[in-house]
Amino acid sequence: MMVPGATASVADIDGGVAITWSAPPSEVANLRERVHGMAQQKGAMMAACPCRAGAGAPAQGMMSMQAMPPADVRADDVEGGARLTFTAKNAADVPALRSHVRVHIEHMKSGCPMM
Repeated sequence: MMVPGATASVADIDGGVAITWSAPPSEVANLRERVHGMAQQKGAMMAACPCRAGAGAPAQGMMSMQAMPPADVRADDVEGGARLTFTAKNAADVPALRSHVRVHIEHMKSGCPMM
């Protein structure tokens, strides 16, 4: 994400998963712009993680991630940040979608430059 001071939390929602991003007041506009951009790209940040670049090998300590299940992606502004909501297109994909997003966010929290 590369927004100074940004944090993310993940929560299961009906039919999918949501990431709530927050940032210091001076960075909220920047954060919201980036989160809305991710929604327009349909969550492409999950596939574009630079830590997984090159030969398809995951970064050290990161489990191999398969493609994110098909999902509708929406961004909404929230107090102090923004929320990115992923709703699975197929109910059978909800557990895989939740797992995919959680693994990605935990990877970002561990030092990926996307955070």
